[in-house]
Amino acid sequence: MDKIILGLLMIKDMTIYELHTNIKNNFGPMASDSMGSIQAAIKKMLFHQAIIYCEKVDKGVNKKIYQITDIGKNNLQKWLLLPMETGKHKNMELSKLFFMGMIPRNKRAELITEYIVSVKKELRYLTAIAERYCDLDVTSQGQEVIDLVEFQLSTLQYSIDQAEFEIAWYEKLLAKIKQ
Repeated sequence: MDKIILGLLMIKDMTIYELHTNIKNNFGPMASDSMGSIQAAIKKMLFHQAIIYCEKVDKGVNKKIYQITDIGKNNLQKWLLLPMETGKHKNMELSKLFFMGMIPRNKRAELITEYIVSVKKELRYLTAIAERYCDLDVTSQGQEVIDLVEFQLSTLQYSIDQAEFEIAWYEKLLAKIKQ
């Protein structure tokens, strides 16, 4: 969580609510968007001086606006330069599939159908984000922004491809179960 927050703060200073919204809207497949997780990460990063905040009153509301420090930038850069690792993606929901043979046969198809519906909903959500990105013109923003958007779009496409794969895979499993 802390690396996602640091990355977002590299782009723009944000309140905790803006961080929450960004994580919820853009990092669903990668991280929890619970306010508790975000607050814990912020507390840890404040302690380690990776971020700081300034207070601002906006329309009578006191807001903390978080900013990344040089320590935070250095931590993020070190992490980004590490090779990506295989096997780091943990999907606890997959363990339900592993043990599904323990539940009554008549519930299995129902549970898998519900999961397919859920993944299709996620796919529609991701596709809508991709369509919004198509309208985005960053050509005048400079190479750094163009590069950032390119990899954001690649991450989005990965999530779309993964959802499409899961739908097809679980539909095959559902057909096998119904035989």
